[in-house]
Amino acid sequence: MRKRVLFSLAVLGSIALVLGFLFFTAGSSRAASAGSFAPTPIPSVPVPVETEPALPPSAGVPAVIHAGGGPPTNADIRAFVAKYGFSGGKMAKGGVPTILAVTLMPAKQAKALLKGESTDRPDTAMVYYVQLAGPFVLTMPTPPGVKPITVQKGEELFDATTGNLILYGSSG
Repeated sequence: MRKRVLFSLAVLGSIALVLGFLFFTAGSSRAASAGSFAPTPIPSVPVPVETEPALPPSAGVPAVIHAGGGPPTNADIRAFVAKYGFSGGKMAKGGVPTILAVTLMPAKQAKALLKGESTDRPDTAMVYYVQLAGPFVLTMPTPPGVKPITVQKGEELFDATTGNLILYGSSG
């Protein structure tokens, strides 16, 4: 009977040892897999096919304010330009620039006049296109010894709702 008890204890001990071994190795393999580093693949992102970047629209620079509130009028735009001149530079010989045109138009039409330059507005948004006669000395940094650039015509674009100056440039 004593042999039988020792044999039973040996069998139970062996079973406990095998179960303990299995439990320990299973736990350590889980820990190893949880702690190991596996790089995550980076999903490919489709590149938008656009001719212009999708940027939020610019509010422009506050400029023309209608005296009675509300959107500026053609007369407000003319008065602003007569008072402050061309935003891109001063008259080459002093004085006030000649206003060739102040035209209310959709942004799409202004973009065409600006040879594709973005107006940063929806095509149907209304803008004032202003064309000025110079000559203008452009306000821009130039290297030492280089003459400032002089242009004959200037263009400005104002938001017809806010009166903000959207952009300015030269056309020759």
